[in-house]
Amino acid sequence: MADKEKFQGHRCTAEAFVTLYKHLIRSHLEYNNSVWSSHKKSDIEKLERVQKRATKMIPGMPKISYPDRLRKLKLPTFNV
Repeated sequence: MADKEKFQGHRCTAEAFVTLYKHLIRSHLEYNNSVWSSHKKSDIEKLERVQKRATKMIPGMPKISYPDRLRKLKLPTFNV
């Protein structure tokens, strides 16, 4: 909760957040996903939870459904 409050204290646009997310977080998740050859549903769900949590941190996004957030931010899911 403290991390979320810290983030909201800083002014960051959705575009800036998505850029940071794609370069700093999503790239690691994608790399790890390919290294693990993750085909287990539980592994994919864990990756999705990270992305869900990250996209909720964007101001104005917490009340939007997860699929709508992904569409709006032009982010793919980890589901194959």
